[in-house]
Amino acid sequence: MSPFHLLALSLAVFVSAQSLQDSFGQSGIEVVFLIRQDMQMRVHLPAAVAYPTSIDQISQIVKLGAAANFSVVARSGGYIAAGTGGEDNAIVIDLSKNKQISVDDASGTASDSDRKSSGRLSPRLCLTKGAAMPHGSCAYVGIGGHGAFGGYGFQSRILRLSSSPMAPSQPSRPPLTRSFSGPVRGSAPSFGIVYNATYKTFEAPTNNTIYQLVFCSTELMFPLPLVDELNIFRGSSKGKIGVSLFSAFWGPTEDFDALIQKFTSQVPSSTEVTSPEKKTTGTWMDALKVIMGDLSTTNPDGTDTFYAKSLLTPQGSPMTDEAINSYVDYLANEGFDSQTSWFNQIEFYGGPTSAINQVDVDSTAFVRRDLLFNFQLYASSSNNKPPYPDAGFTFVDGMLNSIVNKESQDWNYS
Repeated sequence: MSPFHLLALSLAVFVSAQSLQDSFGQSGIEVVFLIRQDMQMRVHLPAAVAYPTSIDQISQIVKLGAAANFSVVARSGGYIAAGTGGEDNAIVIDLSKNKQISVDDASGTASDSDRKSSGRLSPRLCLTKGAAMPHGSCAYVGIGGHGAFGGYGFQSRILRLSSSPMAPSQPSRPPLTRSFSGPVRGSAPSFGIVYNATYKTFEAPTNNTIYQLVFCSTELMFPLPLVDELNIFRGSSKGKIGVSLFSAFWGPTEDFDALIQKFTSQVPSSTEVTSPEKKTTGTWMDALKVIMGDLSTTNPDGTDTFYAKSLLTPQGSPMTDEAINSYVDYLANEGFDSQTSWFNQIEFYGGPTSAINQVDVDSTAFVRRDLLFNFQLYASSSNNKPPYPDAGFTFVDGMLNSIVNKESQDWNYS
């Protein structure tokens, strides 16, 4: 069977598929060539997608792309949208054919070239080795991107970001005549295409508590250091926001109970609890199942049509009351009227006990070791399908502006 496939997206030829086929020739590398319709799109479509099975094949693809003047980009675990090329007409190297994972008991490291989703990698580490590692909370997102770029999750405040405890990796890079091993601490595409990554693992905590509380309110509370993540969504009525508080506590249950009691005793009487509080205690695996939901990634994940922005706020200069009130007012009113399906996530990066901020600024590509919150501002089309409404862009931009426009001009946000 020929390793070449042609996926026709329209009758209009976007690139010369034949020229690419000629370039690959008898390489034996599985490649899908794409042609697309001439229409307005906000997503970049590649000229071809290649599926190498070795470092030599990866090097060969990059050489062929360079010779034919095509940009080349890797798609690993699907962590960022740039895996489709970042521009039209690129060659995408899909690393899904690389299937290997091993754990070295002596060094306490896990080596991965499978780009396993977090939902597959974490249970394997925990069940077979009693080990843990930091990663995000979406079971479908591959660990490759977490290690390559950052990787925040509920474990990060005790274990750091995914990229921080990485050991030497094995990228394939220009001039592509050989591979090399070396430390990749974030910003991996600046170095090359990472074929195999090695992560430091940690002993899984024995005391794990996951707490959830859902309520509607006219104000936003930050119960630090209790909270790990706040999810904001449309309120029950105009003028209110919906809030889902999510906390992961790695320590004695009685210590957590004392903290949560202090928080619940200070909740304003106007707050409407819309779902009974949930507290789960147990093993590391029990905690993962609550945080990530169904860990099975056998079936494909759903698709979405969305627009998103991020905001990182400084710990040394917290958000002003004016900015917080402006943000809440915007979501409680414009958010209630919006025709999009939206949510915001506020993740707690900082604080005096955060392992994230204890990493030296020159240790990784991520230099912001002075942060308090990470805002993820997200809105999907009403049915999660194209086209995306123009009003959605204005709405998400307004989320960000409701905060930064109320801060000083020298506010050190990212």
